[in-house]
Amino acid sequence: MSDPKQILANMPDALERVGHEGIWRITSQLKNSRKCDIYLAANPSTSQKLALKIFRPGGTSEQAPGLQFRALERLQKATPRVLAPKVFGFSSENNAILMEWIEAETIQATLWRSILVPSKRKQAVQKAGAWLRQFHEVSHIALQPLDGNKLAQKLVTQLQKHGQTTDFDAIQQSIGKFEAAAKTLDMNVPHALLHGDFTVRNVLMQSGSTVGIDIWGARMGPVFEDAARFVTYAAINTPFALSHSPWHPDGPLSQSFATGYGKDLLDVRCKSWTLLMWYQFMRRWIVYSARQSKGNSVNLTRWQVKRAEAGSLILQSWLEDCF
Repeated sequence: MSDPKQILANMPDALERVGHEGIWRITSQLKNSRKCDIYLAANPSTSQKLALKIFRPGGTSEQAPGLQFRALERLQKATPRVLAPKVFGFSSENNAILMEWIEAETIQATLWRSILVPSKRKQAVQKAGAWLRQFHEVSHIALQPLDGNKLAQKLVTQLQKHGQTTDFDAIQQSIGKFEAAAKTLDMNVPHALLHGDFTVRNVLMQSGSTVGIDIWGARMGPVFEDAARFVTYAAINTPFALSHSPWHPDGPLSQSFATGYGKDLLDVRCKSWTLLMWYQFMRRWIVYSARQSKGNSVNLTRWQVKRAEAGSLILQSWLEDCF
């Protein structure tokens, strides 16, 4: 079954948990992607809104929808509660999650709105860092070895998935250097069980508070991976991209985020952080280069490719200078 109206109707227990009477209607489709479809459900009697997330068959692993639901439940029950969408129910038959709809501004929009006020940009990034620290602590942070080879293999897989990009040869060469650098690093770094797609569009600002969306199911991984993902997206797609070197560890972007997260765990001058930043910039370079080869959003994509490539190569040179 893939009809959102029927799926919603077949989740009466979840709707009862919402706590309001009335008829719920699917009003619009919010997202259509390879992995899932998200629909907006509204109750005309109360003006309340919900999000119905339906996972596509084959778009993700069979366990992912249930794991994602349980991760959101875990955040909901945490003390203090980590701000993320409240969940009301899960349909294992339809791989669908019914959750709270968050009305809030993306941090990307907040940063662009504060383009002339550096102090407000730093404050917003610091709040994002503080939210991510609280999020990770729900799953108990622990030191574990950094698996650089696993990161390198992810880059290889991603490049293969996107095929012949405009910068294929240069990217392939850089991945080879990443693999070589990853093999030289033997260190323990903070790991956590919960993670998410924390881009500048998935971290929201709501009445002065920070809310994270697009939470993944549980899997043990380095906290630097989430932190570097956010910083990389901000360095390419927000006003920080207009500065000369937004990826620099002593720059306002990295320092503000590290201050919010806590420099006791997030040392932006260590080799492992540089490796994770390089990894995330490489991922962006692959994706934007693939988009450019397809002629998508030509001017914006060209800018994104240049920033992602520059960040990748500079971070690569910094790490190579360490050895």
